[in-house]
Amino acid sequence: MIECSPQKASCLVALFVVIAVYYIFAETNLFTKDLNTFEKDVPKCIPIFNEANGMIAKEINSTKRILKNPEVYSNISAKCEKAIECAESFGSPMKSYYLDGKYNPCMFFAFYHGYFSSCADRLIGKVGDQIPCIETVFQESFHNKTEKCEAYKNAQPCIVRAILNACDVMPEEGKMRKKQTKKDFYADEIYNLVPALCMDY
Repeated sequence: MIECSPQKASCLVALFVVIAVYYIFAETNLFTKDLNTFEKDVPKCIPIFNEANGMIAKEINSTKRILKNPEVYSNISAKCEKAIECAESFGSPMKSYYLDGKYNPCMFFAFYHGYFSSCADRLIGKVGDQIPCIETVFQESFHNKTEKCEAYKNAQPCIVRAILNACDVMPEEGKMRKKQTKKDFYADEIYNLVPALCMDY
């Protein structure tokens, strides 16, 4: 006969109880997050994103420049803010920025017209100062979307340096990832325009 101390017996009983409770919860899906909640709710936001994307595409295709003054995009920004707020109300915001597997450019236009607008105005004010990327993004004319795409991608590192040199503005509170530098933050934000210029959506 195997002897068991009261303390050991209590531990074994507790262990069996924990295992039993786990299996009960597992069988009843009480430990399983409802992964379909977002998929069920986000269709309410997709039409708003699609409308914003249509406005963005129309603007990009109708101009020979890469970017204009932030105020030009006030209507686009307002629609994008509405779409983003809709998505965030369901608690899974990042997923909503990808529609049909393609990145949604609303993040850039909400940023450019909003928190970043004063810095954008400063950069535009430097047109004519012989800073190549400033001329590329705000002044040069391009014949098609492909040219704009390549020019903007090549200009990104220079644009980030121009932002850091010209704008004494910290990223909006709560927007930076842990251990992310100011330089990396603006590099990410500037990159967010690439899909609008370089992808069909």
